[in-house]
Amino acid sequence: MSFLREHPAVLRSLGLIFDVRLPAAELDPQGSVQVLWRGSDLVESPWTRYELDGTDFLPASTERIRSGMVDLGATVQVETARGVEEARWETANFDVDSAVGRLRDTARGLSADEDEPVTLPALRSTGPMLLRHGREHDLTARHRAAEAMATLDGMADAELTADDLVLGYRIDVQCSSGGWMSLARRLATYFVGGEAIGVPNRAEEGQIKPHAMRRDTKGGALLGDEVVACWDGWSHVLPRPSLLAANANGAAANPLIRLPYEIRWTFLRDGILPELRFGRAYQLRARIADVTGGGLRLNEPVADTCASLLVPYRRHEPLPPPQLALTTGPLTPQVKLGPGGTPTQLVIRSDRGLTAAQFAERHPHYEDNDSRVLLPPPTSRELAEQHGVLDGADARTWELVRRVVVPSDDAFLPDPTADGVTFCLLRSPGDTQPLADRRPWGGQWPDLTAKLLVLGERPGPAIGWEPAGLWGPDDRVVFRLAPAEQVTVEISSNLDSSYANHFVIREWAPPDQDGGDPALGGRHPMVTPPVVVTLVHAVRRPRKDPDGQLVAVRERGETFATLRPVDPLNPLLSVDPASTIQLDLVAGWDEWHDDGVGNPTSFARPASAALPPAHLERDATHLPPLRQEFGDTRRRTITYTATAVSRFRQFFDDADPEAFLAEKPLGPVTVRSSARPAPPAVLSTTPSFRWEGLAVPTGWESLHRTRSGGRLRVELARPWYTTGEGEQLAVVVWPGDPPGDVPEAAHPFVSRLNRDPIWATPAPVVALKASALSGFSGPRPRSVSLPELGREVIAVPYEVWFNDGRWYADIDLSAAAASSYRPFAQLALGRYQPESLPDLGLELSPVVLTEMVQPLPDRALTVERGSGELRVLLEGTGPLGPLPNRVHASVETCAVPTGANASEVDLTLCGEPAEGVRAWTRVPGLAVSGGLGSPLHSLPLPLGTGPFRLVVRETERYPASPDAPPSAEGVPELMERSVFIDAVPL
Repeated sequence: MSFLREHPAVLRSLGLIFDVRLPAAELDPQGSVQVLWRGSDLVESPWTRYELDGTDFLPASTERIRSGMVDLGATVQVETARGVEEARWETANFDVDSAVGRLRDTARGLSADEDEPVTLPALRSTGPMLLRHGREHDLTARHRAAEAMATLDGMADAELTADDLVLGYRIDVQCSSGGWMSLARRLATYFVGGEAIGVPNRAEEGQIKPHAMRRDTKGGALLGDEVVACWDGWSHVLPRPSLLAANANGAAANPLIRLPYEIRWTFLRDGILPELRFGRAYQLRARIADVTGGGLRLNEPVADTCASLLVPYRRHEPLPPPQLALTTGPLTPQVKLGPGGTPTQLVIRSDRGLTAAQFAERHPHYEDNDSRVLLPPPTSRELAEQHGVLDGADARTWELVRRVVVPSDDAFLPDPTADGVTFCLLRSPGDTQPLADRRPWGGQWPDLTAKLLVLGERPGPAIGWEPAGLWGPDDRVVFRLAPAEQVTVEISSNLDSSYANHFVIREWAPPDQDGGDPALGGRHPMVTPPVVVTLVHAVRRPRKDPDGQLVAVRERGETFATLRPVDPLNPLLSVDPASTIQLDLVAGWDEWHDDGVGNPTSFARPASAALPPAHLERDATHLPPLRQEFGDTRRRTITYTATAVSRFRQFFDDADPEAFLAEKPLGPVTVRSSARPAPPAVLSTTPSFRWEGLAVPTGWESLHRTRSGGRLRVELARPWYTTGEGEQLAVVVWPGDPPGDVPEAAHPFVSRLNRDPIWATPAPVVALKASALSGFSGPRPRSVSLPELGREVIAVPYEVWFNDGRWYADIDLSAAAASSYRPFAQLALGRYQPESLPDLGLELSPVVLTEMVQPLPDRALTVERGSGELRVLLEGTGPLGPLPNRVHASVETCAVPTGANASEVDLTLCGEPAEGVRAWTRVPGLAVSGGLGSPLHSLPLPLGTGPFRLVVRETERYPASPDAPPSAEGVPELMERSVFIDAVPL
């Protein structure tokens, strides 16, 4: 019985529903009635409150039902409803439930990938829709009322109202230009056990369920929404005609319900249904169908007072862009488009020295992917019908409908609102001045002709139209790209102005700045969304080789260096970002290092490192930050090899990786030291000198030799190169030439000279000046900051050399030492790194002072041989007193075995020769003495075969000290010191 209650006509035919007539004059306008069964008390009937207006006898009105109608007088559109939480009626023209679900999915996708652009989901037009906002409150109230009714001992005291007697709603529609029409009318025939019940094809009205719900397929819970009724252009109680199979005359019986009898039915249309068309306005109303199938009839005057507002019906679906296809057929997943090719990405290829045509000729294995066929956008039967293009009843209209029902590659139904195609060329993301062009579709709707999009190579205009001989004069659009150029083309449909008022989305966005309608031009992103096609002219190798010079930038104490191009006019190192996606830098250098062990032949060890790849955007104007980590603050000279990597690697087959690279070494880069050096460790400081003229020519007659003094050799402890390549030893001197008075506070930090007080000799300039030093490294001394002194000093740099496990530097101060005889020199030394960060006081280490050392004086020896005699002259600076230096010249001979070399004998005997000892001995009578700077008396040449040599020696003479022992006066060697000695082979 509960199943048959949905079909009151069947119950009435079976006698289970019948009418009871009462005299209207005996009834009050409002009251309650009860039907009693006098013959038995087994059946209890509740009271029913009613209202009588003289014409209609109806259940008593409630808050939601008034005079047999759902009260829709306060209905608002869902777009304008704001901030109201209580239950209310609303109308809508789009699928609200699906829209909310799509928005939810969009929000989830946005949080998952923030890089993806945000696109609002498209809405779907549904026809006028009746929604009950806060429907859960109605269901809760209904449930509570049922629970309260269940607590009664019987139904005799229950009182029902219109809310309790609702079987369903009968929805009526009225167009702004017509009268009310019912969506519930039908002609019904019922069969029980194969026999027709009642009158065949009897006119009746069905109903829709106001509280229908669906069961969740996963958990079994009952689910519901706020949609009560929706009109999609067809009846609520009849199935849509099937264009593919025989028409089913109504819904089938639920197979899960087992009945003791067979029941079936046929439902046919009764009269004309209203037409659902875009651009028209509609009203809805809902008549109550009570449990007996009764209710107000269609044309009851009271029904007009409870209708909704007149709501315009517009299209919410956007106008789709043109379809993309190949000249050989549709784009399917099985179609091969070559490396990097996709249905929306077209590619042509070239290389250095090869045009796209030449490259294709040399590499014929690449699939063609340089064109697309553009087809008009298809539409559905529902949209075409609601635009009014299927209103005809002739064979042509049925053929159009068949295109939708049975679509094919050659026959489909284009969207009637599409007037043509619009191309918008975006050269870069966010291009504010795109290049746009539009063309109408050829032919007449629905037989519109396609267009052909072709990707070509420059030269030529960026967009050009030309005939292709397929469909019409403007059927081929050619986009020409230069090598490495990649553009985005947004292809959209432009809207036919005659259908402009059919689209509601146009009203949601302001017009263009010039007052135009962007939808008519195909540039409204919500009305005419585009299909985005990427056009690529791929090049295998970057178009330019890297070139230029880098500079390394550091801050104090940093162990890394930031690299920047030197030339501000070449901020990309000549790299072409359009064809280069990545710049790789590999650093190579000599690592100067002394570990303090052994005697290596070289302290430079090759080293290399690859920097993190530098990614380049297509529109890059500068290189991204380039940084190399060294792990220390030392100075280095780096040679970088720059390699540009092709941006279009994925558009070519696998091949030799070198084919996609452009490589070139850059100029050397100095990475300056970023920390102050440690002070040097001085092991010793000794006088040094340099000989000139040591060679003795055969048969010589005049010989000139020079010993250049005024030099000091400084030996240093290992390790060296603690600041890296180019580390030097600096002699620190006071600034100024000549230097001014040196403050006493500066004495521990600068080099000085002092006169030897035991000799009568001129005093040297105390403060050593830079111009008095020679043999230094570099073009000139430099002024550097000395933090300990709080001012700048002069650093005179000297190269450091390695020999026999030690480092040493030779300091030439001969110009300063020549003004005085053997002055005392004390050098202020520092470890010096000229390639340090400037203006930070990092070049020079803390200063260390050497011990007092006396450099040797310069000497010039001249020996002449001729006429059987030797003439000797020794010149140079000597003391003026208390005793002058003496010069001694003597001839020596050496007895050596036959075949031995006398030059290898170094020993000289002062007395008689000793047997078995190879030594030089003086030839008696061949010795002479004199003063410095004056020629000595001539010596006769020795007779015999020799070997002989001339020994010249200069000595300092010290006056006898009162405290000296008496024996010392008789030993000249104890009262003198050799200043110069030389031996000349005769």
